[in-house]
Amino acid sequence: MRALYHRLAMSSIRYPEIPAYFDFEAQKVTNELDLWERWVEVRETEDGFQEWLSGDFGGQPQEDENGNPIPGSAKPDGRKRREVLVWNKAELEAELEVELAT
Repeated sequence: MRALYHRLAMSSIRYPEIPAYFDFEAQKVTNELDLWERWVEVRETEDGFQEWLSGDFGGQPQEDENGNPIPGSAKPDGRKRREVLVWNKAELEAELEVELAT
């Protein structure tokens, strides 16, 4: 997907910021598909995934002086999971696993 977006951007528009935009968007789509695939693998249906993805993000944990996440320090900040697909994939994967365990 990333290569396709990049090629479209480079062949259609010669503005230097466009390839970075398409790379960003391709990463969002790729991460969403990875999460969606896991959902279907466990639940054997797509039902409910988009609603879960549109739900509140549990937050990113704070880090100690060495850059290690501090367990239990994540706090919701009002963003939706869909908004943090690029930056917080690991946190979303952990939230998904909790959801799938219920």
